Amino acid sequence: EAYAHAFRYARIYVPLIYVQLIDHLLHAYIRALGRVGVVLFATLVGGATRIAATFALIPLLHLEGAFLAEVISWGVDAVICLIIYVMRYRTDEHLRREIGLCAL
Repeated sequence: EAYAHAFRYARIYVPLIYVQLIDHLLHAYIRALGRVGVVLFATLVGGATRIAATFALIPLLHLEGAFLAEVISWGVDAVICLIIYVMRYRTDEHLRREIGLCAL
């Protein structure tokens, strides 16, 4: 029975693993800039999303709903970090400053 649950989880998780990859890359980048509060905010919103999605999806999809809620929370977290990255750190001035610091 454990294998059946693992396969059910993998069927939802594996195709969307790139969402978690993007989430972790953005977390690492923003954390490296010293903006730990931004990462904390995105993580808290992602966690709240996971709880809400779990309560909403389990009655509809049972165990798959819990698996899907996890992936949805990663997506919300990644979108928040991506928006913050694009709006705040993806500027020419910021990139010039970072490149200039790397050249020292």
